[in-house]
Amino acid sequence: MAREVRYEWLRPAQIVEARQACPVAYVPIGTIEWHGVHNPIGLDTLKIHALCIRCAQQGGGLVFPPLFYGENREEALMEANYARAKEIAEAMGLPPENFAPGYMKRSAAEQNAAYHQLLLHILREAQSLGFKVVVLAAGHYPLIDHARAAACVFHQEQRQNPHAAIPWVFTG
Repeated sequence: MAREVRYEWLRPAQIVEARQACPVAYVPIGTIEWHGVHNPIGLDTLKIHALCIRCAQQGGGLVFPPLFYGENREEALMEANYARAKEIAEAMGLPPENFAPGYMKRSAAEQNAAYHQLLLHILREAQSLGFKVVVLAAGHYPLIDHARAAACVFHQEQRQNPHAAIPWVFTG
């Protein structure tokens, strides 16, 4: 049986032991997005979460709970393709207006800024929990740009801190 690496399932002593052995935190990020009637809505996040678990089991580190939401709902998602909104809404039993531009009550830029701040918060939190490397792993490819931007800002704000965590980004 593989060792448990999901942070939220561990007790404090188990976290300390795992972190001392390999102070890497994997943070799987993804979306809740339409992937057709044959796939789960959280497919991108489910896949990257599973990949992060394998990485941690093979190489060490711990996996934070996956982030399924917070991204811009009006760009880079199937629902954002308003030409298909009616088809998707019908399959989901929702009115097409739920996918209309402006439905989230924030501009695309405001949604991007909020997501960027959320990723920065997660990076800072992981560092405060003693991790030396924090890996933002994007399951939904367009999120890689947000992850890179947050990692760059985090790195810049920590450049005077000799004990700062190293942010790392990849997509699966």
